[in-house]
This record gives sequence, structure tokens and C-alpha cells, in this order.
Amino acid sequence: MPLDLLNSFFGDSSAGEERTAALLAWLRWQRFGGPAVLVTHQVNITGLTGEVPDSGEMIIVRIHEADPVQVIGHVAAPA
Repeated sequence: MPLDLLNSFFGDSSAGEERTAALLAWLRWQRFGGPAVLVTHQVNITGLTGEVPDSGEMIIVRIHEADPVQVIGHVAAPA
């Protein structure tokens, strides 16, 4: 299911801070009932986590209600 908050803001870096805050608020509001996989772009991942993923790399995070996003793992893209 498409989610506009996951669209890249690479071409408009001024939208980054606001988009990241909105995405984080949305994530904190969700009740997935278990792990969820979201597919997005490097700028979005970096804005949310502070990590710069390699192309195709997965960043595994835990979303807390008030604390910063916690990076708990990485899965490299297949070679």
C-alpha cells in the first residue's frame, strides 16, 4: 500500500525535516501487531535513523513512543 510519507525528498531537501517528523509521528501511531517492512529511499532512512544505508540494504529499527528511533540491525543486499 503506497504511503506518501515514504516518497523521496531528494529533489527537495527543504522538505526533509518536516517529512521525517511526520513519518515518525505516523510510525508511533501505528499498531502493526508485529514486525513490518517499509520500503523507502536513502534520504528518508537517513533522516529517520541517522544511518546512510548502502543500495538495497535493510535497516532494522525499533520505534519507541517518545525516544529516538533505535537501530537494532542491518541486512546487507545480496551480492
